[in-house]
Amino acid sequence: MPTRVVLTSRLPQIAARASAGAEAQERATSERVAARMRADVAVDTGATRDSIRVTDKGVEVGGAALYLEYGTHDTAAQPFLLPAVEAERAPFLGRLAALFR
Repeated sequence: MPTRVVLTSRLPQIAARASAGAEAQERATSERVAARMRADVAVDTGATRDSIRVTDKGVEVGGAALYLEYGTHDTAAQPFLLPAVEAERAPFLGRLAALFR
Protein backbone atom coordinates (compact mmCIF):
# COMPACT_ATOMS: atom_id res chain seq x y z
CA MET A 1 0.00 0.00 0.00
CA PRO A 2 1.49 3.39 -0.97
CA THR A 3 2.23 5.88 1.76
CA ARG A 4 0.79 9.30 1.34
CA VAL A 5 2.67 12.28 2.74
CA VAL A 6 1.01 15.66 3.02
CA LEU A 7 3.20 18.68 3.52
CA THR A 8 1.51 21.69 5.03
CA SER A 9 3.09 25.11 4.96
CA ARG A 10 3.31 26.93 8.25
CA LEU A 11 4.34 30.15 6.54
CA PRO A 12 0.94 31.86 6.95
CA GLN A 13 0.95 31.21 10.72
CA ILE A 14 4.59 32.27 11.04
CA ALA A 15 3.94 35.44 9.05
CA ALA A 16 0.89 36.33 11.16
CA ARG A 17 2.79 35.75 14.40
CA ALA A 18 5.78 37.72 13.14
CA SER A 19 3.61 40.62 12.00
CA ALA A 20 1.85 40.93 15.34
CA GLY A 21 5.14 40.53 17.18
CA ALA A 22 6.86 43.12 15.00
CA GLU A 23 4.13 45.67 15.71
CA ALA A 24 4.46 45.05 19.44
CA GLN A 25 8.26 45.34 19.25
CA GLU A 26 8.00 48.54 17.23
CA ARG A 27 5.78 50.14 19.87
CA ALA A 28 7.95 48.93 22.75
CA THR A 29 11.10 50.18 21.03
CA SER A 30 9.47 53.55 20.38
CA GLU A 31 8.74 53.78 24.11
CA ARG A 32 12.37 52.93 24.92
CA VAL A 33 13.68 55.50 22.44
CA ALA A 34 11.37 58.18 23.86
CA ALA A 35 12.50 57.37 27.41
CA ARG A 36 16.16 57.68 26.38
CA MET A 37 15.45 60.97 24.65
CA ARG A 38 13.69 62.36 27.73
CA ALA A 39 16.60 61.28 29.93
CA ASP A 40 19.30 62.69 27.65
CA VAL A 41 17.83 65.94 26.29
CA ALA A 42 19.32 69.17 27.59
CA VAL A 43 16.73 70.92 29.73
CA ASP A 44 16.26 74.65 30.11
CA THR A 45 12.50 75.16 30.28
CA GLY A 46 11.62 71.49 29.78
CA ALA A 47 9.51 72.23 26.67
CA THR A 48 11.47 69.91 24.38
CA ARG A 49 11.57 67.12 26.95
CA ASP A 50 7.85 67.47 27.57
CA SER A 51 7.10 67.40 23.83
CA ILE A 52 8.55 63.92 23.34
CA ARG A 53 5.73 61.43 22.82
CA VAL A 54 5.03 58.10 21.17
CA THR A 55 2.34 57.97 18.51
CA ASP A 56 1.18 55.34 16.03
CA LYS A 57 3.76 56.75 13.62
CA GLY A 58 6.69 56.55 16.04
CA VAL A 59 8.30 59.13 18.29
CA GLU A 60 7.41 62.80 17.84
CA VAL A 61 9.52 65.60 19.22
CA GLY A 62 8.83 69.33 19.21
CA GLY A 63 10.33 72.32 20.92
CA ALA A 64 13.92 73.12 20.05
CA ALA A 65 14.81 69.50 19.24
CA LEU A 66 16.60 70.16 15.96
CA TYR A 67 18.52 73.13 17.38
CA LEU A 68 19.65 71.00 20.31
CA GLU A 69 20.50 68.00 18.13
CA TYR A 70 22.55 69.85 15.51
CA GLY A 71 23.40 73.14 17.17
CA THR A 72 23.24 76.59 15.64
CA HIS A 73 25.81 79.13 14.51
CA ASP A 74 26.34 80.17 18.13
CA THR A 75 25.27 77.09 20.12
CA ALA A 76 27.05 73.75 20.20
CA ALA A 77 25.12 70.60 19.32
CA GLN A 78 23.74 68.58 22.23
CA PRO A 79 22.65 65.38 20.46
CA PHE A 80 19.94 63.25 22.02
CA LEU A 81 17.73 62.11 19.10
CA LEU A 82 20.11 60.00 17.02
CA PRO A 83 22.01 58.59 20.03
CA ALA A 84 18.70 57.30 21.45
CA VAL A 85 17.74 55.69 18.14
CA GLU A 86 21.20 54.17 17.64
CA ALA A 87 21.24 52.75 21.16
CA GLU A 88 18.02 50.84 20.45
CA ARG A 89 18.83 49.70 16.88
CA ALA A 90 20.70 46.46 17.64
CA PRO A 91 18.38 45.33 20.46
CA PHE A 92 15.35 45.99 18.23
CA LEU A 93 16.80 44.00 15.34
CA GLY A 94 17.65 41.17 17.74
CA ARG A 95 14.09 41.05 19.03
CA LEU A 96 12.76 41.04 15.46
CA ALA A 97 15.06 38.18 14.51
CA ALA A 98 13.84 36.21 17.53
CA LEU A 99 10.31 36.31 16.09
CA PHE A 100 11.46 34.04 13.26
CA ARG A 101 13.26 31.46 15.39
